[in-house]
Amino acid sequence: MVNKGSGSICFAPTREATTILKGGMSLVIVWVHFSIFSPTPVSYSGYFAALGAPVVGMFLFLSGYGLMKSWQIHGVSFWNGFLKRRFSKLLCPLLVATLIFQIVQWTQGIFSWSLISKGFLQGDPPLPFSWFVYEIAVLYLFFFICGRWTHNYSRFCALLFLSILIIYVFLRHINWLYVWYCTLPCFMGGVLMGLFENRVLTILNRHFIATMILFAVFCSLTLFSLVKSEGYEDPSNLLGGIFLFLLPFIWFVLLICIQLRTGWVGYALGVISYEIYVFHGIFIMNMALINGSGWFHFFFVSGGSLLSAFFMHKIQLFLHHIK
Repeated sequence: MVNKGSGSICFAPTREATTILKGGMSLVIVWVHFSIFSPTPVSYSGYFAALGAPVVGMFLFLSGYGLMKSWQIHGVSFWNGFLKRRFSKLLCPLLVATLIFQIVQWTQGIFSWSLISKGFLQGDPPLPFSWFVYEIAVLYLFFFICGRWTHNYSRFCALLFLSILIIYVFLRHINWLYVWYCTLPCFMGGVLMGLFENRVLTILNRHFIATMILFAVFCSLTLFSLVKSEGYEDPSNLLGGIFLFLLPFIWFVLLICIQLRTGWVGYALGVISYEIYVFHGIFIMNMALINGSGWFHFFFVSGGSLLSAFFMHKIQLFLHHIK
């Protein structure tokens, strides 16, 4: 670990910084989907549409990074109750939000068990945008299996990489939506960053300006490539795919450099970032039922997502306290 008194300018990000980043990214995801599905778009909302895949990639990156750092810190004890801890945090908000959404569907006369089962088979879960939750649960499972199989970091990374590659090829083969697999490698990128963080920090502190210039040139060339092609989902756009994998590294480096701090508001958003993601689909897919302007829908979706996430988080804390 690089010491802050050593004259370095780059340090490992704090838990507070990554939590704040998650909070900001969860709001960006809400606005991305609002810009796509809003019946009455507001000014400048279209600029958010292209941020969806990179932000999801960053979420996966931070998940892999956090797991790897926790394993390094806690050692073998990290695996005790691993699946129970991870899945319990995912499951309760997912089930509650899915139930609420399907009740709304039933009141509109469009609830169907056959539609739900058919949607699952086609990669479309019964809660809008919840594919990410199922994907992260699968990644947690494979992280656990690989980690229990071997405690050697090198062999673990090789096994996890092979597992993710198999998942990636399988999802493409069955023609599920590109969102399922286009950001999948970012999880592996986060694991590698957690493993080699000290080496990355050393390189950054020795060659900071050169590294920033390389990042700027690469981003400029890749953005130009995306403008000239069909975007991330275009299989022929190899540079775009590489960019989507490397962008979380670039953002993470910036996080290392700026040591993000925004006070309790940003941190509070980060604490409920998962709940924001899970619940926002309910409001996105039903905002058209309410008459109003684009801005009314914007605040309806944003405010509803935040309030639902807040109360869900409080309920989870209460349930955890009475156990």
